Amino acid sequence: MGYRSKSLSVPLLKAVIADLTTRGHPTIDQAADRLGTSIRSLQRHLAQQGLSYSDLVDGVRYQAAQNMLRESAHSIAEVAAALGYRDTSSFSRAFARWSGTGPRAYRRRWAGKGGAGALHGRGALVAPVSARPDLEAPE
Repeated sequence: MGYRSKSLSVPLLKAVIADLTTRGHPTIDQAADRLGTSIRSLQRHLAQQGLSYSDLVDGVRYQAAQNMLRESAHSIAEVAAALGYRDTSSFSRAFARWSGTGPRAYRRRWAGKGGAGALHGRGALVAPVSARPDLEAPE
């Protein structure tokens, strides 16, 4: 069941990545198959926009992690599993690489700002999300 589109858009690719993330680590092979294109065509399309597949995966995972960490009902282990990480320590290292702080510290900082109760969509662990703003494709 693929998206089969001749037009490769970054938002569509991000949605595919978010969906694949719920099943483990989203590979470029899986994404290309879902989009109905070859791996090389997908890489070429991303390169033309100054993007890489791994950067998009990181961006989608980072945004989803931020959203889930703000939702205090989800443990760090649940967030890690939902994002396709095999263990919590791998997720914690990746989150620290993305944000400069660990997931527990991020959650404490967010809760200290009174933001944890203001989220929408409570209960959904992973939904299609956009990646970091610095990874947005030029219009």
